[in-house]
Amino acid sequence: MDKIKSDKIQNSQNLVVESLNSLPLISITEHSNEPWVIRDCQSRYVYVNQAGLDFLGLPANFNIEGKLDNECPADWAEFAAEYQANDRKAEKTGKRVAIISTNFYGRKKILEPYYLPRFPIYNKLGECIGTLTNASKLNFISLSQYVNQRTPSVLTLTPPTTLFTEKELRVIFFILQPMTAKMVGDRLCRAKKTIENNLRVIYDKAGVSSLKDFREWCGTIGLDLYIPPEFVKPRVQSQRLS
Repeated sequence: MDKIKSDKIQNSQNLVVESLNSLPLISITEHSNEPWVIRDCQSRYVYVNQAGLDFLGLPANFNIEGKLDNECPADWAEFAAEYQANDRKAEKTGKRVAIISTNFYGRKKILEPYYLPRFPIYNKLGECIGTLTNASKLNFISLSQYVNQRTPSVLTLTPPTTLFTEKELRVIFFILQPMTAKMVGDRLCRAKKTIENNLRVIYDKAGVSSLKDFREWCGTIGLDLYIPPEFVKPRVQSQRLS
């Protein structure tokens, strides 16, 4: 990366990628297949490894160094204020700040939730000079996974089977919460009897005869981790600090 001009990093303790070369941090992140990002105390990008560039999904010819989130041509840029506010929290408290961001990440622009914690980083004088961020898909454990001691998985917006229509998938999503047929009907603006008829068709397709068996069946194929895309919106959630 080219050296960041000094006028872009005023009040950032002169954090530039060259000053990190002597630290093990760079060698670790450089060869990691996980996304890693370092920002200065103004939230300007100082360093992003290759996995991080792929995760952010920016154009190949875009130079992110020295840029703020809102200066990046990406869907997630609209949440720049939230990202930067959490950078300040990490710098001020000296503690990790947990963030869950649901947005269109990666080269394929898939809407998924990611865990993006902010860690403060310091120079040899003990001064906070920026933040370090790692990105990982948000793990989720469903009730069936907990009961059957299965490994936590990642929520998905793509159904693991083509057996069901979009309308049926919406019914399945709510019935697994769990919700009664009446509650599902109220949520989807359908009659209770209509939902019950939908469930009979759904059970028949899955080869089961009861809700209990259907829930177990969903757990075996991962349908309990599916969320209809219309129920997921890009957003940022962060922990509250006392």
